[in-house]
Amino acid sequence: MRVLFVYSMFSMYKQASKPLADMIWIQMGISYISSLLKSKGHDTDLLILTERSKKSAVKKMLSDFRPSVIFFTAVFSEYETISRVATFIKKEFPGIYLVIGGPHVSLNPEDVIAGPFDAVCIGEGEFPSLELVNQIDAGKEPSRIKNLWIKRKRGIEKNPTRYFIKDLDSLPFPDREIWKKWAVCDADKMQVILLGRGCPFDCTYCSNHALRKLASGIYVRFRSAENVIKELEDLVRRFSRTEHVYFEVETLGADMKFAFDLCSRLREFNRKNRSRISYGVNLRIIPGVDYNLLFSSLKSANFISINIGLESGSQRIRETVLNRHYSNEDFFNVVSAAKRNGLKANVNLMIGLPDESIEDFKETIQCIRESQPDEARLGIFFPYPGTKIYRLCRKKGLLKGRIDNRMERRVAVLDLPGFSKRQIKHEYEWFYYDAYTGKKSIYDLLMSVVYRKIFSNRFLYGLSRRINPLLQFRLSRKS
Repeated sequence: MRVLFVYSMFSMYKQASKPLADMIWIQMGISYISSLLKSKGHDTDLLILTERSKKSAVKKMLSDFRPSVIFFTAVFSEYETISRVATFIKKEFPGIYLVIGGPHVSLNPEDVIAGPFDAVCIGEGEFPSLELVNQIDAGKEPSRIKNLWIKRKRGIEKNPTRYFIKDLDSLPFPDREIWKKWAVCDADKMQVILLGRGCPFDCTYCSNHALRKLASGIYVRFRSAENVIKELEDLVRRFSRTEHVYFEVETLGADMKFAFDLCSRLREFNRKNRSRISYGVNLRIIPGVDYNLLFSSLKSANFISINIGLESGSQRIRETVLNRHYSNEDFFNVVSAAKRNGLKANVNLMIGLPDESIEDFKETIQCIRESQPDEARLGIFFPYPGTKIYRLCRKKGLLKGRIDNRMERRVAVLDLPGFSKRQIKHEYEWFYYDAYTGKKSIYDLLMSVVYRKIFSNRFLYGLSRRINPLLQFRLSRKS
């Protein structure tokens, strides 16, 4: 049976016809479901929507491919647009069965099922999707499929969730082929491989603390290092120009035994491979851990970068608002250890957090000035429905009026008594300059201010996207 996946890229793309600049940006949920469906004899295809996509192009794709089922996924900021597209499809092609999944859907199923979709998927989607497609292919009306809420004439069939997939090695490797026609010619040089699922920590702004409650079983799972290497070998055979692989996982430090095993196998893989591939990964700060041994192992396996979430330089904000318990000294030690071992340290930060004052944010600037990571990526806080911090914002009355989803992480959304939206905008625009003055070229510092001024202005950002999508893509990556 023919199955179509619909994915949206409304903020980061080079050109509308080829929105994928790197294969790093492929959506892993879609890729795994597509691969599983293909392994069971079904045909799949992909439609990527940008703000320049036209209804006529959508109609042509559906008329040519003639899918029986369409699977959608959408983050909160793009859900309204995806919902409008699904409404259009349901009107033009009423016989196509529409399903949507993803973290936003999983945490807000009551709201989403009221939309144009025939079913919503709560939690992991591989086996629910396969069951649904098999039932429709057999001429049955979908029913009694765990993880799915299904629309009926007389209400909603709310099925229970199934256990989290225990053995991730049992899944076929993700389908990268369906993304190729949407990628620019050199996009295959940058790839992504999923190492595991779930996170052991309980950060208030992240969806993990809520997602782990949706089902039973083990939430934090890693693949075997052997299985990861097998996928890497398969990837290099299919994409011979691969130069860099980003290993997607919430934090590599959640399983140190796996981390060292992976590094050992990567060293052997690189020794046999004609051209050495470089790697990058996420790492969460854990107090008391000596990272020198891990970073030395990462470096020997040709890792070139790690992504570290500081989020705020204020320990008060980290502990009382974000539920992240480590000191600034812990952060300094991790960045220092990374540099000492020749790893690029990329630090993720937020501004405009609940209860944050301008003095708190000055601590963030000071942390970056003292540690001087290779990159400091600052985004304006955005509260996602279904998370603890979203409920906190509602409880404190910090969210007033409608949230502009189109400017997610680019404009302040909270009315903070000690940190006005105007102040947040100013600090956001001048952050890179303030944090790296005297350390980076004055040209780069001033250009960062220009980029951020455009990126945080609705009119200028919209104009840049119309005039030059490539410029817009660069703005997205520099902000």
